[in-house]
Amino acid sequence: MTLIANAIHKRQAFLAVDSRLTVDGNPVDESAIKNAYITCKRGKLLLGFAGIADIDDTPTIEWVLNEFSEVDFGKVSAREAMQLLGEKLTHYFQQTYYRRPPELIITASGWEDSQGKYPKLLSLANCLNGDGKLIRPDFEFKIVDYDIPPHGSKLIILGDLRVTSSKPFKKTISAVERLLGRSVNKLNDEILAGMVKLIALASSDPASTTINDYVRASRMDKTKEGIVYTSNSEKKSYSLPGFSTPNKTVSGITIKNDFVIGGTTIIGGPPR
Repeated sequence: MTLIANAIHKRQAFLAVDSRLTVDGNPVDESAIKNAYITCKRGKLLLGFAGIADIDDTPTIEWVLNEFSEVDFGKVSAREAMQLLGEKLTHYFQQTYYRRPPELIITASGWEDSQGKYPKLLSLANCLNGDGKLIRPDFEFKIVDYDIPPHGSKLIILGDLRVTSSKPFKKTISAVERLLGRSVNKLNDEILAGMVKLIALASSDPASTTINDYVRASRMDKTKEGIVYTSNSEKKSYSLPGFSTPNKTVSGITIKNDFVIGGTTIIGGPPR
């Protein structure tokens, strides 16, 4: 399992995740997309995942977008969309696995409403308890809401927590939390850089076998259109797959600029 860093303050949502996929502990893809976004009638969320590399022989992020393609985003909120995804994951895991199922965590940071009044930081997982702590994986997927103080901020780190105990990692967490607490837009790039550093530090931990040092990160404004992307300075830039157009299909997605393309049909793009 990899590591995900999600954060939010009253103006911005943030996400950072690495790009390695493993199967049975062995790396199978060093430049995978493990983050995305969704926009709905009432809200928008940045998504990241840690856990199984594919679902039903489909890359996990592609499977997620395929399932979202059946949701009418013109009618549901961002949280309701996540609940629907959880129901579909629960059904799939119950039908597919007979003993211990694999772990999967999907995190989301953003806003429940289009005006950005209600920030959300939540996870959808089969291996977290109500407090967001790792437990034995189950077949049922549940949402955990993380409390955000009014006009406050929050940072959560989920996934392979064995790699979060070093002094440099803890020091970087404290630095990011201090920056988040100031809720100042001019510090947003510094916050995102700190979150990239968290994943990079985790990748160099002796306990890490599933995390690499190619980190993708993004931030999203609560009211403005578009998303700011970044990655390790020595690596190439990337585009974040997203879904903002309802009732389309996704098949064999590829990434081009800021769009996810399934066949010849553009089904996603910058939040509107």
